[in-house]
Amino acid sequence: MRGALSCLPVFLAVPLVLDAGGAAAECAMPRPATFPMDASLPPRPVLYRFELAYGAPAALRIEGPHGPVPFTTRDVSSTDDIRVTEIRVDASADTGSITVSGGEYDVPRTYAIDARASLRAHVAPVVEEVAWRDDAWTCSHTSGLGVNARGTGVAAFRAVWPDGIEALVPASDSAFFWSQAMGGEIDPAALRAFLGHPSCVGNLIPTAKIGKLDVRLYARYADGTELEVELPREQAEPQPQPQRQESAPWRVVLMGVVGLAGLVSVSTVVVGRRRRRGFTMVP
Repeated sequence: MRGALSCLPVFLAVPLVLDAGGAAAECAMPRPATFPMDASLPPRPVLYRFELAYGAPAALRIEGPHGPVPFTTRDVSSTDDIRVTEIRVDASADTGSITVSGGEYDVPRTYAIDARASLRAHVAPVVEEVAWRDDAWTCSHTSGLGVNARGTGVAAFRAVWPDGIEALVPASDSAFFWSQAMGGEIDPAALRAFLGHPSCVGNLIPTAKIGKLDVRLYARYADGTELEVELPREQAEPQPQPQRQESAPWRVVLMGVVGLAGLVSVSTVVVGRRRRRGFTMVP
């Protein structure tokens, strides 16, 4: 169910987090990710797949114990960086289970189809932290609003702004990374809606909406229902758009090494360091 937007502008109260350890994120190729992350689904579930948009769409396959399972897809992308595919699977409780796969870098995901899952009442995710994150390193950067929450069964988050623009983002952007595909454990209840550009991924929402605080967030489930996520809010006046300074020039340090027999060899070591990007957040 989709909640109505308030007529008055409502803005998030957001702490600023400048991650000094931003470069700790390993440079990795984001892999396709299918949600929800839970082990069981209701009959005829709706799934969401997120992948980089620069390549051709993968040939998806959905298999059950007795062979292929029918499904339909629809492109619901909101940016040029990330392809978002809505997958409607025609699987009944008699199907037993399904395995979703497709693409060279995909990791197959298997779900149990459980009729009892459709009888469970959904509970909106509980937000633990909302913070603006901004850091940059050698080959990428992070810039955006991170909403960390706990919850189950979330297939995607839908962000909505007062002008009607909306975007679907992953239930957890961390599931994009190769570390998860190489044996990393994923906690299905650990959710993060990232409204911006996570490092090594791309823009998950339209560029013009990065830094906008007048946003509402909805958790979407595999049975097609939605619940609004309660965010910390305050009435606020618009502030200036995030301002970024140019990166400082690369600094060159010459280190001399004293040679033997009157010979001197000079080694040049280039040490690069990026200065922190300053900003002011605004709706």
